[in-house]
Amino acid sequence: MSRNLSGGLDNKYIISKRSGNLVDPKADYFVLRLDKDPNAIKAISAYAVSVMNDNPDLAFDLFKKAERYLNKLPNHDLTLLRNASLIKENNRFLKRIVEMQLKINKGAKP
Repeated sequence: MSRNLSGGLDNKYIISKRSGNLVDPKADYFVLRLDKDPNAIKAISAYAVSVMNDNPDLAFDLFKKAERYLNKLPNHDLTLLRNASLIKENNRFLKRIVEMQLKINKGAKP
């Protein structure tokens, strides 16, 4: 039986920073394994939707990562596919706004 279907929360991972800097010993981390747990894919997708307005680039990157594993979800969860579309469109729209604003700031017509 898969660990994601039984048992509770345990501390089976050691967290470190790629830079080699120390992590805050008081910090609390939660690790998800996307390649084995379909619920983790739903969780990262929900997080992407949650941060979409605050950080659309992060939302887009998270959903691109989740999309790699969508085939592991029962019936390719259509909610996640709709969220992916929403995030992608929102990201493209925001990039166009930024590009237009840069042109305006340089005195060019958008």
